[in-house]
Amino acid sequence: VHSFTQLPVVLFGGAHVGLAAGPTIDVGDRYTNDLWLAIARRFEAPITSLGTSDQGRGPIDGIFV
Repeated sequence: VHSFTQLPVVLFGGAHVGLAAGPTIDVGDRYTNDLWLAIARRFEAPITSLGTSDQGRGPIDGIFV
């Protein structure tokens, strides 16, 4: 059985990416697809969903400043 509960993810990038809240952000019980949607939105990609409706709730707010 595979589980993505409490999966640590490291984000880093170049200038002007602007991660919020310092070195760590606790987004609670969210899906990895929600993270991908937040990243896509940051880069203005026209993606509104990933996977089926039970695999995410939408982009995570507050990751980028």
